[in-house]
Amino acid sequence: MNQLIFDYLNSANRNKIIISRSKDEDVEYLDVGKELSKGINGIKNIKKVSFKAKDILFDLLNKSIRNYDNYGKVCAISNFGILLEDELRIDFINLINTYSKDYCLIMHWEGVVAGGNLYFLNKKKGIKFNIEKLSYIKI
Repeated sequence: MNQLIFDYLNSANRNKIIISRSKDEDVEYLDVGKELSKGINGIKNIKKVSFKAKDILFDLLNKSIRNYDNYGKVCAISNFGILLEDELRIDFINLINTYSKDYCLIMHWEGVVAGGNLYFLNKKKGIKFNIEKLSYIKI
């Protein structure tokens, strides 16, 4: 682990979020899109999808938490574009805020991080999330 990450994780930040364009080979990532879509696949009632999806998501996230010597307790996620689907009604910023308070949240982010914002896909046409109030490190 490089010194920048080590210093960040040992600081007194409210959140511990690592945003990375590449996956750490030593960390097991939850493929949120794949696993959540499997869980909600058979739900016929569209009104129940968002409630069921949230339950499944929290269960998946909790089961994915691992303890690593370098990072401590980690929730590592990738492929989470499904969380941005309007039908699921998931508050993405609240979700990452919640999980990064108790655990190191490692996000494999293929979009853009700039000026205190996350851009899903790209800066021009992507979905924008303000993360200025969250402490994070971009590697």
